[in-house]
Amino acid sequence: FNSKYISIVFAGTIFITGLTYSLLIPIGNAPDEASHMNTAYYYSNEILHIDNSKGIQMRKCDTETFKNNGVSYSEMTTYISRFTEKCGDTTLVQTDRQPLNVKRYAFTYIPQALGISVGRILRLNTVLTFYLAKLFNLILYCLLVLLAFKLTNKNHLLMYFVASLPMTLQQAGAIAYDSMTLGLSLCVTAIIFELFEGNVISKKKTVLYVVLCLLLLLCKQCAYIAVALLPLMLMLINWLKTKYVFDKDRILIYFMTCLVLGRKFNTSSPLYFALNPMQLLKKVDLSLDKWGVYYFRTLFTGGFGTDELQASQFMNMFYFAFFVYLIFAGRKSELKTLFQRICIWCVCLITTYGLLYVFQNQTPLEWGYIWGIQGRYFAPVLVLFMYSLSEKGSFDQNEKMSLINLNMFLNTCMLFELFFLRTML
Repeated sequence: FNSKYISIVFAGTIFITGLTYSLLIPIGNAPDEASHMNTAYYYSNEILHIDNSKGIQMRKCDTETFKNNGVSYSEMTTYISRFTEKCGDTTLVQTDRQPLNVKRYAFTYIPQALGISVGRILRLNTVLTFYLAKLFNLILYCLLVLLAFKLTNKNHLLMYFVASLPMTLQQAGAIAYDSMTLGLSLCVTAIIFELFEGNVISKKKTVLYVVLCLLLLLCKQCAYIAVALLPLMLMLINWLKTKYVFDKDRILIYFMTCLVLGRKFNTSSPLYFALNPMQLLKKVDLSLDKWGVYYFRTLFTGGFGTDELQASQFMNMFYFAFFVYLIFAGRKSELKTLFQRICIWCVCLITTYGLLYVFQNQTPLEWGYIWGIQGRYFAPVLVLFMYSLSEKGSFDQNEKMSLINLNMFLNTCMLFELFFLRTML
């Protein structure tokens, strides 16, 4: 475990598992993947200097719409066998497809756009061209995971657990911007662990830390702004060598503000839930009552990229048990200060609040609950959350290796379950 190559081993096992998921889950079956495919194709055109002004121009053979949800084993077999088929008509045709409005975080589509561009240049068939987009995304994710392990030597076990979750790997190997978001969030988490030490860092590291934080900030500001800004705040605090004082009066001021201003804001305002906490709690309670199991499933195992094929509750229970064990097992480790815990809990609360606000505005008010949230949206703060709850968390070499092997075993079981579920349909 102390080997300098352990981070490479971690990233390598993540790549192999993610590659297998990517092969077994047909193209177009990740959440919103069809829209992401169009967006990636748009930026591929930009790379190849092809006009997009009247809609996305595509090779005629690439205009095929991949089926989304309910893919049977026979269709999956056809999908894999199509790797060897000849390239179809490569004539450019005008389509009415439009990219997502992602100008602020367009850089997240660069890997998949490069994959599509390479496939087009090499005149590969449609399936291989889009699969290269998935592959390039997965490679980028693994490189970011490797960087995260290099940035800190702390809490590698927690980071490895979250980085190799089936749901995380399904997203990392899909055509979407999630691979970069998840990878950057792990890098920023590693930075936070280093900055908790309280040391003033070098100028080179400062530049690297700031760049990684800004990139994450651009990915999804509504939810991950607190995660991205926490390292910048810690760097400032470490530089100033100040001490944090938790002022209890601020809680009283907050509640007074809620009473005075709460009713002046409607649900379209970002301040609505902050100033009407009881409405927020009611929404959360009803949402958990209706979707609680779904949140856990979409955090740990996902749905194999489709609502038709689900991982068994048995596997979800194993992952949840493993999750709890990593938090509460082990021996006493370094003490976490109240300041560190407050920082992490604030990050988790702000992330949750941002997601609730976004999806509240996509849900009819009369429903009473909040629709559309998935557990995977909380993956970027999961390592920090586990760390903040842990009072122990220290394992010896044998225990670490046993837990790593168990994690690999669970991932292998998930892959076999996916394969056998598809063969039985």
